[in-house]
Amino acid sequence: MGKYNHICELTGSENYPQWRRQITLALKGEGLWQHCSKGTDISDYEEYAIAKPTISNISHPTPDEIKEIREWIKDDAKAKKIICRKISSVVLSLLDEKKSASEQWEILAGHYARVDISSQFELRAQISAEHLKDASDATRYLGAFQNARRRFIEMGATFTDDEAVFMFLEGLPKTVEWKLFKRLTMQTLSFQAVAVSPVTTATTISLYPPIPRPSVFDQVAKLFTDEANSLVSSAKLAGPGSEYVNAAISQAPSGNKTVVTNPTTGIRIHKFNTKGEKEP
Repeated sequence: MGKYNHICELTGSENYPQWRRQITLALKGEGLWQHCSKGTDISDYEEYAIAKPTISNISHPTPDEIKEIREWIKDDAKAKKIICRKISSVVLSLLDEKKSASEQWEILAGHYARVDISSQFELRAQISAEHLKDASDATRYLGAFQNARRRFIEMGATFTDDEAVFMFLEGLPKTVEWKLFKRLTMQTLSFQAVAVSPVTTATTISLYPPIPRPSVFDQVAKLFTDEANSLVSSAKLAGPGSEYVNAAISQAPSGNKTVVTNPTTGIRIHKFNTKGEKEP
């Protein structure tokens, strides 16, 4: 199996987001992403773009300058090789081999990273049709929404937290447990909205930057995961034999004593009849 066989072949706008994500990871894995990135913050080592080195005196380049340029050209060629490895012949015809990796990356983005309205509608329809089957289906259900949110970001389309939360909660089963979860979640979000509302009576200045808060959807996802895990655990605990135990132990009609009976004979178990069997 080839090193990049898992990467899809770029054929057009439809699979550009997936291709871009996979190629970006491949470039990062080889330490070549900086040949395509556009970062200008030198402290951001992952996104800071590596520009082609320049020569201070074109007539008399130093050995170090020549070495640096050659290394950059070599790495840039490696980056272009990765970019062009998984694209169709039609897409490949758009790229000039004399262009740098960054320039080729921008050409592809200009052609295929456009906002496709029909794709947005299709994605919204898909996510609206999602429904949770039961607690054991939680990972798949949550993953579908997380993937949709990522795809909207890649499209440059707006998909708000409120919209995602509404669709997510609407897709839950209509059972008592999930109806209660939905109501409590909405109450929790309402209380939080009131708690973080701006206060005009006093102003405080902090010397430290505010701690970033998780998005509303991420908060709901955490509550949802906890609830699903709880339901799955409860189902496992209520296994064979639990009904037997419940039938064997019952509360006495009066007092605080517990009356234990043999579920087969119905005879009370006590120190003189430890098995609850009919006496001969």
